[in-house]
Amino acid sequence: QLRVFRILRSLKIVNQLQSLKIIVSTILTAFRSMGFILLLLGVFVFIFGVLSLTLFDACTNSPDTTLLYQDKYQDLGHAFLSLFQLVTLDAWFRTQADIAKVVTPAIVALFYIVWIILGSFVFRNVFIGVMVKNFESISDELSALQKKEEAERARKQKKRQLDAALNRLQRKTVSTSQSGPREGTPRGSDGATNAKDSSTGTTVPMLTD
Repeated sequence: QLRVFRILRSLKIVNQLQSLKIIVSTILTAFRSMGFILLLLGVFVFIFGVLSLTLFDACTNSPDTTLLYQDKYQDLGHAFLSLFQLVTLDAWFRTQADIAKVVTPAIVALFYIVWIILGSFVFRNVFIGVMVKNFESISDELSALQKKEEAERARKQKKRQLDAALNRLQRKTVSTSQSGPREGTPRGSDGATNAKDSSTGTTVPMLTD
């Protein structure tokens, strides 16, 4: 069974690809910032769930065997699932038409229209807006961080090149000083050879032929 967890190793690719990293960071940040939006959505789901149990009770307890979606609102759990199905707009017209056979069609239509506008359009567009906003901000942050890292690498590379140039210059200076002319007989500025008088200790210029 532990071999199943090896599949999680594939998540390492997220750190290697910049685009995937931005998407994952956007999703995580969006869920943190959508806490109050999800709470508000939960309140509306609870309100419409309880309301649907009251409005569609006649459909749930109807003896009509031709109803296909009679159990959609038989309890709060089924009501929540039905409301989620309406948010996805999956077969909403068939369920609305089936319930309208027993319940007043105007009430059913008003309930469905209001919930579809709130759930499918308002909240879904709010979620998309939050995702797009977080995607742009995280993308800008990662781009700025990448530029900063590139600038830091360029600065370090220039520093290494400067240090290498200074080291070469120092080695060249040392090599030049070591390979220079050895000390010999000193010469004067006029080309004469200077000789030191042993008795007086002074240097006496001597002309050469």
